[in-house]
Amino acid sequence: MNQRPEALLRRYDAWERNTDKLDFQWRARLLQSLWRDEQGLVAGEYAGKTRGARLLMPEAPIRGLQVHWYVGTIVVLILVVFQFLVFFRLIKHHRELRATAV
Repeated sequence: MNQRPEALLRRYDAWERNTDKLDFQWRARLLQSLWRDEQGLVAGEYAGKTRGARLLMPEAPIRGLQVHWYVGTIVVLILVVFQFLVFFRLIKHHRELRATAV
């Protein structure tokens, strides 16, 4: 494993002292933290520690919920796919109606 940039990881709340077994783990956590910071989003907490790779949901203080940064992206992607499916279904339905009207 390469030397981890501890100062950079600490700066973005991505430092995990005993967690990383592979370079991929700290690199992914750092990239998630950088993305969150660029978006101006607040870092979430887990076990009493600020975690840069987690997002704080608006209702998290009320319900105690935490999610990773990718959950919102996945939800948006699912909604877009659903909208396309509905749109193409409407087109198909419109064509069927036109065919029966002729």
